[in-house]
Amino acid sequence: MVKNIDEIFSPERIRRNWNQVDEKAGKHNELKSPSSAPSKAMAEFDRLQALIHQRFPGEQSFALDVMMEELHCLLKKRFPEDENKKISPEDTLAFNQAIEEILNQIEDLVEALEL
Repeated sequence: MVKNIDEIFSPERIRRNWNQVDEKAGKHNELKSPSSAPSKAMAEFDRLQALIHQRFPGEQSFALDVMMEELHCLLKKRFPEDENKKISPEDTLAFNQAIEEILNQIEDLVEALEL
């Protein structure tokens, strides 16, 4: 454990950490989206949808169903089944943010319905 504050902020230590981050970022950029990504995304979607219908049967899940339909559309756009269809990095980022946002909304609504 580092005992001295100067050691925590030493340029050598920070530079070593930056290099590790750069190496990880470089590896991440080199990775291509696996061909199974669409099927994995849809499998997780189906699992979430089944859990919602199990926990909130009937009319209780109506608002969640609307959100799940929106999530399904976003996942289809983010993970196209056609492997030849390329998505720009900007679109990928936008889809990722939209997916995260709708998942947060679903989570909030589930918590509210459980109260």
